[in-house]
Amino acid sequence: MQLKTTTEYAVRLMIYLARTQRMTAAAEIAKETEIPLNYLVTITRYMRNAGLITATSGNRGGYRLQKKASEITLFDILICMEGTLKINRCLESTQERACPENPCPLRDCYQQLQQHIEAYLTGITLESLLQ
Repeated sequence: MQLKTTTEYAVRLMIYLARTQRMTAAAEIAKETEIPLNYLVTITRYMRNAGLITATSGNRGGYRLQKKASEITLFDILICMEGTLKINRCLESTQERACPENPCPLRDCYQQLQQHIEAYLTGITLESLLQ
């Protein structure tokens, strides 16, 4: 599994906003994080829709975290940008019969690995990434 470039940029954005702890202009974010502005616009739309950041227009406008850095996990960011982090489509609720064998001999293994991945990612907060 490899994360998309936009997801990497989203993590950078969120870490930067956690560091600044203020309303931060898009131009500043783009410059300081080396995220192309066109990517930033797309990413912030996803982040706003997920309730992770807020946006304000105007001279004093920009972006800031909607929640405390201690309340936003790496899992929140990754799932927002990736849509799914399931390691196999058989773990998607709509794909239970994706395997020709029923029950699938690997399903339990995949489920355990998935649980470990999700537990690890939900244990990492933006606040912990700043330290």
